[in-house]
Amino acid sequence: MKELIKALDEQLECLNIEINDTQVIFHAYSTKTDASCPYCGLKSSSVHTHYLHHFQDLPIQNRNVLIFLNTRRFRCYNPECSHRTFAETFTFVEANAQKTKRLQNEIVTLSLTQSSLSAAKQLNELGVAVKKSSICHYLKKKNTLIDKDTVCEVCIDDFAMKRRFKYGTVMVNVETGKITDLLESRETSEVSKWLTTFPNIRIVTRDGSKAFKKAISEAFPTAIQVTDRFHLISRLIQIITNHLFSLLPSRIAIPISSEREETDEHFFLYASRREKILFVQDLYFKKHLTMQEIRMKTGFSLKTIDKYCSMAEADLPPDTVIQRTREHETTTKAKQKKVTEVLSLRNQGRTVEEIADITGYTRQTINRYLSPNYSPEHANYGVDFPGRLSKYRKKVLQLRKEGKTYKEIYNIIKTEGYDGSVDAIRGFMARQRRIHKDVQEKYCDMPVEIIERKWLVRLLYNPIEEVPVIKPEDLPVILKEYPAYKNSAEVVWEFRHIVSEHQVEGLKKWIIQARSIPFGELDSFLNGIEQDIEAVSYALTHSYNNGLAEGSINKIKTIKQQMYGRCTFALLRNKVLLLEDWHST
Repeated sequence: MKELIKALDEQLECLNIEINDTQVIFHAYSTKTDASCPYCGLKSSSVHTHYLHHFQDLPIQNRNVLIFLNTRRFRCYNPECSHRTFAETFTFVEANAQKTKRLQNEIVTLSLTQSSLSAAKQLNELGVAVKKSSICHYLKKKNTLIDKDTVCEVCIDDFAMKRRFKYGTVMVNVETGKITDLLESRETSEVSKWLTTFPNIRIVTRDGSKAFKKAISEAFPTAIQVTDRFHLISRLIQIITNHLFSLLPSRIAIPISSEREETDEHFFLYASRREKILFVQDLYFKKHLTMQEIRMKTGFSLKTIDKYCSMAEADLPPDTVIQRTREHETTTKAKQKKVTEVLSLRNQGRTVEEIADITGYTRQTINRYLSPNYSPEHANYGVDFPGRLSKYRKKVLQLRKEGKTYKEIYNIIKTEGYDGSVDAIRGFMARQRRIHKDVQEKYCDMPVEIIERKWLVRLLYNPIEEVPVIKPEDLPVILKEYPAYKNSAEVVWEFRHIVSEHQVEGLKKWIIQARSIPFGELDSFLNGIEQDIEAVSYALTHSYNNGLAEGSINKIKTIKQQMYGRCTFALLRNKVLLLEDWHST
């Protein structure tokens, strides 16, 4: 046990060891006969005084290790030295430090991936007496070395120290993917001065910030600047989205074919309850429609939709179609049994009258059973009959648009020959309920589909296959009915095509096309591209992007959240850079 002390220094000797439930205490001294003055370098062997320097070391079996080291003060006889006495120094612990260097390193390493509060709690459980403020102090004083000469290709971006008040700048090495440095500002002058400390930078990826553009040009006039493609597309889509929100209503109507309308109408009128529940669950869980959108599409109430969505599979009602099929099969088998009985009696030579006396069937029924073309299946089974409301469709929609109740509509069309029920009208109108509120006058007599504006915006981001509400055959109709949307969407789609295909030559032509949309925010965006045309052109010809910087900012945000209440910039910078070095080792 006494030999453990020599792991710190071979010239240490252990005098005594005390062990209890929570601590292991070493009493030690140095066997060196002399020491060098840290101020002038002169060696001295003349001891002035002794004192005890106690400090912690790595724990043993979750016990706190405390070392009491008998430390000497020597006299310095150099007349030119500023100090008359000095304390002997050791490589494993700093003067007046309460923990050895190796213990400090372990504390810093453990605290890199968690907050100082949780790190202090974990260290205390391991047998290290330390507080969160001490951990922050060790992180601050830890040296972070940056090899600035090797940094050639970087991406930079700003991040919020305090949103809307204070911002910093992060630099990421494109070649290594590691955060290179952080700056406590995003002002042009300070960013430019900071960049000049990296003498070999030749490529910089950035967003469309004019401040960064100017700072890079001042620091490295010959460096290649590359604008991030994602920021370009994202900003354009945001501008076009704002434009569409000012042009289009929140819900728009799309004319649909009569065949499709009849198919949808047939489903909602004649589908079983089980089929309707499964249909609603598919819209909610797979196509991710909101309950309000499902209400618009189906005509069901929000309460009913919520009930259908929360229904487990075991609670679903049995499929009525299967029940009807089973009933049909049972009836057919029973009738086939009767036919077999009649045929058997006939084969025995019985007359129709005798068969009637034996079976109790009428002669007409027996003759029908004996017919070679007779089938025991019901003649109308599986036949789809037109709905009673089909010829009254336009009338019903118009009356409902005028605000008539279902009973009033029933009384009106009853005089024209309708012989159905009020409930049938209510079911017919369930999906059409929204029309008199949402559809323009020109659609009042046409079958339409109502969709929310957000799905048109989604088409700017995603292909139509990934937009569940809009069908491929709907897109040409949408573009025809809403030319303003067509012009705006084509600007986005063409720009995305130019970026994905790296068509530098098509960029200027696209700018001319985009200026045809009279929207001030879009004009500002186009002016920004023209002023930064060189960086945008490099974005189309180079594979560089700002993704590393964006990912690093997310990492910084996570670290900031861990350091809530103690996030000074110096501490944040050290922790981020130390964590990057720790990940690379």
